Amino acid sequence: MRKLFGYTILTAQEMALQEQLAAQKLVALEERLAVQKERADKAYSEIEFYRKKFEEAQERADHQLDAFMTSTGLPEVTSIGRKEASEREKKAEERWKEREKELGELYGETMNTLYDDAGLELTDELKEASDQMLEELKNASAQK
Repeated sequence: MRKLFGYTILTAQEMALQEQLAAQKLVALEERLAVQKERADKAYSEIEFYRKKFEEAQERADHQLDAFMTSTGLPEVTSIGRKEASEREKKAEERWKEREKELGELYGETMNTLYDDAGLELTDELKEASDQMLEELKNASAQK
């Protein structure tokens, strides 16, 4: 390596040597990068493992707290408990509506028939007789 007018002049051997050093540095950097990437992947997987463990423990604690609260007569306070409670309420409401509909149908069927005071169904002859008696009562009250 020589200097001439402030410039560095390199020979072909020196340039080849510098290229060889640069290539070795590049290979070393790639190896270090691969090692660092492997370490980062391991650390990330370990973080994920402990995050899942934490979430499981937190969920268990939430369930225990909700069980305690409901055993003392208080409502659930955790987000998991409130979500499960709202789902139970929706299911109960759906069942209530179904039963209400069934009762409405049963009641509608019973309203189509006439019953006497004892709750027995009247025959057609008795129905006609009661209708005639009601008409006579209406006519009698209208004439007075």
